Amino acid sequence: MKKQVLSIKLAALYMHAISKSIYSYKKEEVLSLAKTMEDGQLEPIVINSKNEILSGNLRYLAAKHLGWDSLDAIVDESTGDEACRIVFHNKHRKKGYDVIIKEMGVVLGSMSKQQGARSDLQKGKLDLANIGKSRYEKAAAIMGNNISGSTLRRLNKVMEWDSSLPEDRSLRLIERVINEEISPSQAEALMNNYINQEELRESDRQNRIRIKQHLGDSPYTIHNSSSELMTELKDKSVQTVITSPPYYQVRMYGNENEMGHEDTVEQFLERLALHLADVKRVLKDDGSFFLNMSDKILNGELLQVPSRLVLKLCMEYGWHLINEIIWAKNNAMPRENGRLTPSYEKVYHLVKDPTNYYYNDFRIWDDSRSIDLVTAPGGRTVNGTVDGSGLMLTKGYTRFKDFLEAQKVADIIKGPNGSRRQLSLRAINPDADHSAVMAEYLPVIPILTASKPGDLVLDPFSGSGTTGRVALMLGRKYVGYEINPDYARLSRQDLNSAIAEINEFNESHFKTAA
Repeated sequence: MKKQVLSIKLAALYMHAISKSIYSYKKEEVLSLAKTMEDGQLEPIVINSKNEILSGNLRYLAAKHLGWDSLDAIVDESTGDEACRIVFHNKHRKKGYDVIIKEMGVVLGSMSKQQGARSDLQKGKLDLANIGKSRYEKAAAIMGNNISGSTLRRLNKVMEWDSSLPEDRSLRLIERVINEEISPSQAEALMNNYINQEELRESDRQNRIRIKQHLGDSPYTIHNSSSELMTELKDKSVQTVITSPPYYQVRMYGNENEMGHEDTVEQFLERLALHLADVKRVLKDDGSFFLNMSDKILNGELLQVPSRLVLKLCMEYGWHLINEIIWAKNNAMPRENGRLTPSYEKVYHLVKDPTNYYYNDFRIWDDSRSIDLVTAPGGRTVNGTVDGSGLMLTKGYTRFKDFLEAQKVADIIKGPNGSRRQLSLRAINPDADHSAVMAEYLPVIPILTASKPGDLVLDPFSGSGTTGRVALMLGRKYVGYEINPDYARLSRQDLNSAIAEINEFNESHFKTAA
């Protein structure tokens, strides 16, 4: 039966409070509609028995602007929940996600209160129970405008989760949906990724390495001899080799027939490659060899010493290069005019078998930062698809983070030169004087990625023992070869100091450890 259309005085009409809480009525919208209504009202408004407007508030405001006295109206005498009736009568309205979320709130809230109470619009009641299979599908049917139950489910799930986060950790996903930066499905994917990262973070916290469990009675050995033939070491006994051999024609270390001062670069490369041959014998089949080498300028030309050395090792000695790590120095020494300042060196990662070597994709969590949304490279989304929004999560952890500099790196290590290491050595021995100490943070990445706690780490050009100190601090064992007796003596002093620091740390932090 067709509803009777009544003429109601504008003075007797009221905007419903629920309508005002859900929908906005912008001035420009009112003026635009008023212009179309100058020739008359095209469709009656819907009101309840109290003359409160359920649908048509914009037409009511436009009529007031035009100075009309009355409006045509249909009275909805249904007894179902009024919030649902208001949303249902506005189902064909154009809606943004801000309105959709508000409608969802009142409809789902009404369903919870009614606990499945039924009504049917066709008979003066709205049947909530039979519209769809789930409460979200029921709500979507009431809301209309091509809203799906799965979209409402996503929005509600994300909204409840994001609002539960502390203010400083909230991703504000709903805000981004409303602003059309991301879709509801993207918001759900970002939420799930965040939850997975938090679970991974907690798992890593519970499985932290305790150095005390791995540091034995004799964690290091320094041999005051050449590493050309390392007869003290058994075949395949070393997991990781990290070294920085003498550079070509750079420094004198006070040794007889010192490597690095050959007449030609070809002689230097031949001698060094042959010297390193025994490294392959002592390295395990799944072990790694990290080689740090700097270049040399001679007669105004770069000699490409590191590249030529690595090519020689790979082509003549059977090594395989799997990565080049850039050591970017933030306090590099200036070079003469006509050249850019040399601000980096390379660390080459070599292995015996490129298809079978141990690698630990370690994570060090940075709890000072919250997970946030950032612009993804190439516009890629959290699911890896290209999208205009291009937003993704930052990681809740820092990969390859140097434990001293707290930096975020991939295949780049950033930090100063070895001057800080020189100062720490002089604190142990005021007479310490090594002209080319390794930066203390440099071996961290190789040790953490290529070995496990308790493994043996080797430096065949041990120098002041920097590799050894870091190895002990990270729960590994160490063997070093150093021909200079003063440097060998200094490194033993420093490694004993490192052991004392570790024992003190264990005593204060791991009293309950098994």
